[in-house]
Amino acid sequence: MAETMTRALVKARESETRWRSLMEKAPDEILLVSLKGKIQFANNNPLERSNESIIGQNVFEYIQEKSRETAELIFEQVKLGNKV
Repeated sequence: MAETMTRALVKARESETRWRSLMEKAPDEILLVSLKGKIQFANNNPLERSNESIIGQNVFEYIQEKSRETAELIFEQVKLGNKV
């Protein structure tokens, strides 16, 4: 059983490494946002601030005010699993 868990852990680490590499090298700007709207990851930081300074911040604070309500409505639909 310990051997199986060790293999699973190694595979999980390899998968995370591949994921991070893909995200960090992607030419597009990508934000990973929690269900509460908090920024958890940013690759090419579209906000022109250090990644450390935006992690944990509310993503909606960085959306133009005129678009914020629409963005929040879309976000709620995605959280519910609805297509938008």
